[in-house]
Amino acid sequence: MMYFEIFESNFETHLIGPEATLLHLLWTMAKGDRAMPDEADLPAGRMEYLRDDLMILKPIGDDDWLYEHYGKRIAHHSEFDMTGRKVSDFQGEIRDFFVKVYGQVCRELRPLATVHRMGSFLERPLWERVILPVGENGKLSRLYVVNTIREQEKEIGHLFARARGRGLFFLQFLRDEQDRIVDAQIIGANALARQMTNLRYDELTTTTALTVFPHLRDLGIWDRYVEVGTTRVPVDLVVDYHEDGVDGRFEVTVSPYLDGVIVDFQRLPPEGPLSSSEG
Repeated sequence: MMYFEIFESNFETHLIGPEATLLHLLWTMAKGDRAMPDEADLPAGRMEYLRDDLMILKPIGDDDWLYEHYGKRIAHHSEFDMTGRKVSDFQGEIRDFFVKVYGQVCRELRPLATVHRMGSFLERPLWERVILPVGENGKLSRLYVVNTIREQEKEIGHLFARARGRGLFFLQFLRDEQDRIVDAQIIGANALARQMTNLRYDELTTTTALTVFPHLRDLGIWDRYVEVGTTRVPVDLVVDYHEDGVDGRFEVTVSPYLDGVIVDFQRLPPEGPLSSSEG
């Protein structure tokens, strides 16, 4: 079971790690008006700074690459070292994913950014990477890849700071053995969201959406969450919710977020004469 997304542009909106952003900046500055820079054009001092999060892959035929360098931090988090081994040593979905993205960069000589996770949110980390072609005398010779674990707590904190006056829940889907979405882990909730549930942050982020709000399914709201996560298209809703300790009418925006959704809500005044702006 694997989740991934591939991005061909606007990397700054999809990547949060400074290492990937730095490598892409150095690559862009070094290439000038060429399709890609030569390896020698990349500044050695800056590349040394990135070394622990860097992979260097050499194309060795159709749909295969040799790992000439596999950063120490990558090896530590993944619990194996691929130095001297090949992409074809991987198996299954993850091999197909690597062949797809590395092959596209080699063919098109354009960078890609990706996020991916093998297994469930609760079991495995989310990796983000930027993949860049480099050459020798104008011919492709290597792929330079910065690969880091995504710091989701930092990302969520930044989004909290921008959500003034609105509640936010961050959800990541949980799936069964057939890859069907069965629930969602709550991985973040701002102060307004916590007030709604009367639960502390640590209590919320160790439980699931359908545990806290079981009537989401009965009211058809859960199906909209799954729809947004699947189609990647946000939806706006007006929801009357009078279950699970919640009593109110809410303006809700559900947006895709990694393998899940962000639920952004604001309480609306009750309908009726007393809520009229004319008094």
